[in-house]
Amino acid sequence: MLQPFPSKFKIIYAIAAFGIFGLAERAVFTPLISAQEFTSDFQKFQSDDDGVAYEINFDLLANQKELLPLLDVIESSGGLKNALGSSIRNLKSFGGAVSDGNENPSTRIFLQSSSVIDGLAILRLNRLIPRNEVPETAELSGKTYFKFKYRDKEVGVFQPDDQTLIVNSLDKIEELVRGRRPKQKILRSKEWKDLDGYLVRIGFGEKIVDKWQEEYKSLKDRDLPSDPIMELVSPINAKMEKAFGGIKVDQALSIRVSLFGKDTEAARDIESSLQALLQIGKSLLVPAQEDAIESIKNENEKMIMSESFKIFNNLVKSIEFKRIGKVVHITARADYRSFVKNVLPDALVSMQIAAKRTQSANNLKQLSLGMHNYHDVNKGFPPAVIIGPNGDRHSWRIAILPYIEQGQLYDQYRFDEPWDSANNTKVMKQMPAVFRHPNDPAGATNTRYLALTGPGTVFAKENEQATFRDITDGSSNTIMFLSGESNVPWTKPQDIEYDPEKNISMESLPFKDGFQASLFDGSVQFYPKDLDPKTLHLLIQANDGNPIPRNQ
Repeated sequence: MLQPFPSKFKIIYAIAAFGIFGLAERAVFTPLISAQEFTSDFQKFQSDDDGVAYEINFDLLANQKELLPLLDVIESSGGLKNALGSSIRNLKSFGGAVSDGNENPSTRIFLQSSSVIDGLAILRLNRLIPRNEVPETAELSGKTYFKFKYRDKEVGVFQPDDQTLIVNSLDKIEELVRGRRPKQKILRSKEWKDLDGYLVRIGFGEKIVDKWQEEYKSLKDRDLPSDPIMELVSPINAKMEKAFGGIKVDQALSIRVSLFGKDTEAARDIESSLQALLQIGKSLLVPAQEDAIESIKNENEKMIMSESFKIFNNLVKSIEFKRIGKVVHITARADYRSFVKNVLPDALVSMQIAAKRTQSANNLKQLSLGMHNYHDVNKGFPPAVIIGPNGDRHSWRIAILPYIEQGQLYDQYRFDEPWDSANNTKVMKQMPAVFRHPNDPAGATNTRYLALTGPGTVFAKENEQATFRDITDGSSNTIMFLSGESNVPWTKPQDIEYDPEKNISMESLPFKDGFQASLFDGSVQFYPKDLDPKTLHLLIQANDGNPIPRNQ
């Protein structure tokens, strides 16, 4: 769900995820953000959890103030804020549990905020409920809840107070409203309570482990070629009963994982396999890290990755195994404070740039989707400039409003008036966030997302629709929009006028090292500022008949 990191940094988190949560490779890990003082509420409202339970306690970061800027980076990416309709700082708890590993598991989502929340609005933001649909209101035991269908399944929504939201299958919500107390095998277990105070904790119950074992057995039954790694994983998968893990951040970064074997002999086999896997991992780690660092051109990013690897390597070196009865405990610990002091400030700058780039890409994707939806309904793309009944010119950005869930705003716009009339100016002041570039302030009504008009472009003719058939060069080879100057009111019928005889100026684009563009196939690409002008011309023109150079 969070995407604040440059793609070049993904290897760090991929390695860490494999090392810490490799046992959960087939599980869906949905974060739970929970303040420690609300643990009792979380337990009270959760459903049966003999499958998976999970928690990320962001409130514990309050004691690690030097890490708090990370929350601001996550906030700037827009993902959580867009999903919740409010700041991540308002969150107290967010999480859930999965009842088992069957085909139709019961999944509980629990959200608690320090401010008043509108549960139905949050569900609409995440498209679980269509924007114009009103869920059915129901009542049990004097308590009100809502129900609706999502992908042909009955879903219930319950708000026990104005700061708490619970979503689950309808039958589980009705049981909760009636006061039924869930089983909660994981949340009530000693192993879960032993992880109190951990920033991250996750538990896998017997049912989900049984499901993994069934899937693994079906793979072995296919008589696939022998794989040494899989042979080492086999005893872990086959002989494990349940598992718990956690990450703690205090004076150091600490990791703890406990794997429960079916008996003491199984635990011995699990430990032997883990020891062997660790040795293999160590032998592969250094060359993989060297290749990753070598692939980075930016010296600042190279330094950040190198220092990050040092922490990870110290974690790996500190790994210890301790077998007690049928339980294998794995622990690791590494000091991260030098990284926070010397590297994190530079890392935050890079992460903020990447977060804005990610958010901008998401905006472009949503706009492209709106154009595609318009095309499906109207058998063509909206013209860049639409001529109203009185000869006034209007923008394509108004035309796609109903197709990006902004139908009410569209209805307020008057096509029989100029784009900047008194009425239409009121619409301009309500610019949807999707048109606002993340580099611009929250109240901005100018947009950087511009189409290309002029000879050879898809939007060459005013008031005339083009179709996919007109893009003979291919939708994956033709630019739809790009990030341009930030001086165009979003309702103004103005974009980038393309002249085949001139090059487009790159000086005022929002990213110093290049620009983003959405193509007509819906994808978003990042192009370097030193892109060959000839290649850019080919990407703009819809039917020049020339191939795009492979290295661009």
